[in-house]
Amino acid sequence: MKTLQDNFCLLRFGIITRLVQVSDAEFIYRLRSDKYLTRHIHPFDGTLEDQIQWINGYKEREQQGKEFYFIYEKKGKPFGVNRIYSIEDNHGTTGSWICIPGSSPIDVLATSIILYDLCFDELQFEKVFYDTRKDNTSALKVNRALGGVYLYEKNEDLYFELLPENYHSVRDRLLKTWRIK
Repeated sequence: MKTLQDNFCLLRFGIITRLVQVSDAEFIYRLRSDKYLTRHIHPFDGTLEDQIQWINGYKEREQQGKEFYFIYEKKGKPFGVNRIYSIEDNHGTTGSWICIPGSSPIDVLATSIILYDLCFDELQFEKVFYDTRKDNTSALKVNRALGGVYLYEKNEDLYFELLPENYHSVRDRLLKTWRIK
């Protein structure tokens, strides 16, 4: 199982991507407790202390290579989060993608490219799974553009699989189309 160093940091497209630290709890708590921002992901109704405890548990899973939770920063300020979880063998699941209101749409799209670059180029996954709520039309457009293949639907979610060859075949075109530099 591949792991990332606790001080992992990647600069790409002017965005710093790093692993979540306990000191990020308040930022994540603000995102996760905003009902509008979380309308398309699993709800969180805990306290800031609950978020801190969750991050402490996550850091243990991170050390085991079972999960990675990322903060995206621009100009020294965090603007988004995303994670890779349920990591087994050579695959994982991505999700919990949230960016603060007012974030540059180009930066938001860039975080999806960064995440899948990490999955396929850094972690060497053979495939990635993700699910998207049926009514989350914006995320569905992005996820389909990335080359994901529809697998099935369950309740309010659509499930996809993304293979590295599918992703890499569209990556450069998306960078140009989405004007990511």
